[in-house]
Amino acid sequence: PVVILAIHLCGTLALKAVDMFNNHDVKFLALKPCCLPGMVYANRGDVFRIGKHSFPASDVCSAGYFQKKRWVGPPRQHLEHKFNVW
Repeated sequence: PVVILAIHLCGTLALKAVDMFNNHDVKFLALKPCCLPGMVYANRGDVFRIGKHSFPASDVCSAGYFQKKRWVGPPRQHLEHKFNVW
């Protein structure tokens, strides 16, 4: 059996981990993404798809990022909903 332990996956790497779980002989996935995808995806109007599930990139994208362990961007409490969706 294969297990995927996916910690601190930045941007859209979390989508890749879920895709691997869905499309390979993986028995368990532990996923803890760290960063929301960048605004480039929302600005293009992208739609993220995982299996039969899809959602607009604008639901989860953010302009914020960490720089030397310091958050640069909108107040993090304003992003809680996006993290919950992500």
